[in-house]
Amino acid sequence: GQVRAAKLPITEAEWQATVDGIFTFYGWRHYHTRVSKKSREGFPDTVALRGKRIVVPELKINDELPDGDQVLWLDAWEASGAEVYVWYPDDVDYLHHVLGPVIPRAANVIGPGMAWRQELIRKKHLAADTIDAIVRKVRVGG
Repeated sequence: GQVRAAKLPITEAEWQATVDGIFTFYGWRHYHTRVSKKSREGFPDTVALRGKRIVVPELKINDELPDGDQVLWLDAWEASGAEVYVWYPDDVDYLHHVLGPVIPRAANVIGPGMAWRQELIRKKHLAADTIDAIVRKVRVGG
């Protein structure tokens, strides 16, 4: 049989560095707040620009999901017209597809609004109301 190499765990910092490198490789102008102690709660990990495209990914490792404040920010960015994603280390090939030079903007738009939510629900096999429950929790303070 075939022997597979064990997957090593990746830290958030390593995942961010990987994504930063991919943005740089494809010529994106990108920003990540390194120390967010005095920043707004939930602001996305990275904001990136290239041409007329704005990409706003929230980076997660393992089975983490965005928290309530992150969900509210991601919804606001998507409503503004930005491409919004929640990316995990297993998505690295997809990042090259999205950030590379050949993807037309319309190719990754699922529909008007909530595209990032639908993609995360599909990718992580979540119940359809999981993200709404996260938002409800933050709105009631808890």
